[in-house]
This record gives sequence, structure tokens and C-alpha cells, in this order.
Amino acid sequence: MSPSCQLRGLLLFLCSVATLLIECGGVWYTPWCYWNECCDDDWIIRDLEGLESSLRENLFGQHLVSGVIYGSLKGHASYQPGKPLVLSFHGSTGTGKNYVSQWIAKSWFVEGMNSKYVTVFSGTRDFPHATDISQYKIWLQGKIRGKTKYLCKHQIFIFDEIDSFPPSLLNSITSYLDHHEQINGVDYRNTIFLFLSNAGEKALQDYTSDFYVRGYNRENIRLGEIERALVPRVFSDEDKGLSKSRLIESNLISHYVPFLPLERDHVRQCVEKELQKFGFILSPERELMIDDILQELQFTGPNENYSVKGCKNVAEKTNYVYVQRQVNWSSRTEL
Repeated sequence: MSPSCQLRGLLLFLCSVATLLIECGGVWYTPWCYWNECCDDDWIIRDLEGLESSLRENLFGQHLVSGVIYGSLKGHASYQPGKPLVLSFHGSTGTGKNYVSQWIAKSWFVEGMNSKYVTVFSGTRDFPHATDISQYKIWLQGKIRGKTKYLCKHQIFIFDEIDSFPPSLLNSITSYLDHHEQINGVDYRNTIFLFLSNAGEKALQDYTSDFYVRGYNRENIRLGEIERALVPRVFSDEDKGLSKSRLIESNLISHYVPFLPLERDHVRQCVEKELQKFGFILSPERELMIDDILQELQFTGPNENYSVKGCKNVAEKTNYVYVQRQVNWSSRTEL
């Protein structure tokens, strides 16, 4: 048999195996989807209990975030949605926006952020030149349409650093976010869009600081109240991704999710969580190390109560202080 015939025979064999159905426990599988991610319930898990656990155990100082994230995703997963779920995350650096988007992906797909059904768009990487906005609009529309039509109707699209997106770029995808059963034969209703932004951080800082100065518990801040303070600032924030955006004008954003500035006690919780990696238990030495790490971080606002970078540099500062203490201990023992 010639090599070309052998190759054709091999390809036919592989195709037949890929499409073969195998019964196991009353459930039919294809060998391909057993080993490779497919658009089915074995790979799309919607683990809301796991998401709730991640939020509870790892997200500090964000009572509004936990409630709206769990509730909105549960509703989206439980019923046939009338439109895509669109969540707009707002807050300063280090407050947890990226972590929450990763936990959502992990709860939705077995492969988490590595899933081929998760796409991250970065402002600085994907849309660096404002002058190329026409090409960006065509590329962005094609990317969203192609992945939803040809790969899977369950998609998560994460738009990171939208403050650096060219103004009006996101207006090009408004039709995908609205109430439509189909657009040119594509159903987008099961998709999830996450927008991550620093826009509105000043409004969140002012609102939270006012609560603190007046002696109120930040846990009493309500989503509706802070949303009314946040949205106008986001819409009017010049030259930012959602500035004068039709996503806001047309009420296409399902929920605005405010990530409040973190207080010193919240950062302390981040440090305690990080120290668990080193096996530290409750002890006077552990408390001294926590104090040393907090000294390495920057705080501002009333009574220097608010972290400048949230928990963003906690891991690096913890490693630094830990190594320094080890070096100092070694020096003393040598003496």
C-alpha cells in the first residue's frame, strides 16, 4: 500500500474513533470529549457552591461583591436568560477584580482560565493604538461571533484594563449584549461578559471614606446607594473605556460591581492568608511578622486607614520580610 493510502486510512480511522459513541453507566460519551474539552455538561460545570466558598474564604472587605456575583450567576445558570450576563467591575488596584474573574471562570469550566471558552481582551495588548479603532471593532466583533458560533454558546469574555480601551470601541458590541434570541443565526444569551475597570474609583473612595469618618460600619453600605454614586462618574470619566458608552445609555450592564477600597484590617487578612503558605500558626512571632509586613505597605486617607494598592503587593512584601527575618536569624545564630 502506498504511503498516501496509508495516511488516508489513518485519517479515516481517527475520524471514526472521534465520532464513536461509547456507553458507560447509561451515559454516552465520545472518546474525543473524554480527553478534550467539549461544549457539554462534563466540561461546563457551573460550580456555584465552589464559587461561593472561594469568595467567602479569599475575598476580604467586599460584602457587596460576594452577594451580587453569586446571585447573578445563579440566576443566569438556573433559567434560560433573556440576554447575556454583563458584569462591570469597578475599583482601585488590588481590591480583587482579577481574582474574582478567575474564580468565576474556574467555577464555570473544568479548565478554568485555561478553557478555550474563556477569552481575555487586554487594552494595552490588544488595542494599543487609538488610531486603529476601525480595525479593532471588526476584529472584536469577529472574535466574539466566531467563538460563540463555532466553539460553544457558553462563553466568558473578560475585558481587562478597559480604562485603556479606545473610547467608543465597546459600542461596537452592544447588539451582542441586548435582548435577542439570535443575531445572524448566533445565540449570545448564554454568554458572560466581564468588564474590569478602575473607572469610578474616586467615587468609591469618597463614599467609603465618608462612611468611615461618620463612624458607620461599611457593611451597611447598600448596592443601590453606591451604584447611584458610581454610575454617573463612570459615564462622565473622559477618555475611558465606558465614557459616554452606549452600554450604559442602553442599560445593557446587568450589574455594576463595586470593589471598595481596602482598610488596614482587610490587608491584614490578606497577609494572614499569605503566611499560611509558610506554615505559620497563631503565635507572638507570627503577629510580629504581620506588623512588619504592614509597615512595608502604604496607607492613606483618614487615620491612614486605606491601602494605596489594596492587597496587590502583599505576596511580594511577605516574601521579603520572611527572607529578611531568616537572614537576621541566621546572623544571630552564627554569632
